[in-house]
Amino acid sequence: KKPFNGSRVYYGKIEGFENGEALFSEGLRFKKEDLQEVRLNPDYEQLLKNKAR
Repeated sequence: KKPFNGSRVYYGKIEGFENGEALFSEGLRFKKEDLQEVRLNPDYEQLLKNKAR
């Protein structure tokens, strides 16, 4: 909804959620209400490694 560095599209790694904010790689935080759409691309190799444990 709100442009970030002049763009409404941001590519990054989601690190988690805290106090209603999405935490991204590089220390970026976005409030939930400022996110219009999120497209997730899972790291399947990492998921399979974690499942094998």
